[in-house]
Amino acid sequence: MDDVDFSTHNLLKSDMEAVKKLKKEPYDDFSLDKWNLDSDIAKNNLPRLVAILVGDAPSVNEKYVPVYNAYNGQTETMETKWANLKKMEEETFSKIVMGKADISEFDTFVKNWKSQGGDQILKEINDELSK
Repeated sequence: MDDVDFSTHNLLKSDMEAVKKLKKEPYDDFSLDKWNLDSDIAKNNLPRLVAILVGDAPSVNEKYVPVYNAYNGQTETMETKWANLKKMEEETFSKIVMGKADISEFDTFVKNWKSQGGDQILKEINDELSK
């Protein structure tokens, strides 16, 4: 670790030190029983470490296939309705993630998003792409 430049990654050094103290063998098994849960640093560090090591695993273990936007413009309907659609999206997703709304609320969001301009935006984009 001495040869790593941590100047642009403030938490990385402490994360790496915590992993060295908390992780038990085998090092590629992130099951909770493979961590030292009795350590005084487990409570503050373990959730973040597991999130990083397990959550980022697909980006390391699977072939990366980039996905590019097919359309980067702004349609006429986007100009007038996008801000409200985006706000509705952010509010709905936040409520679902925070447990303030049931996951079924997503279906309601989709219906509202489409009826409040989303379908028209998709039509305009498809029309542009078909030219």
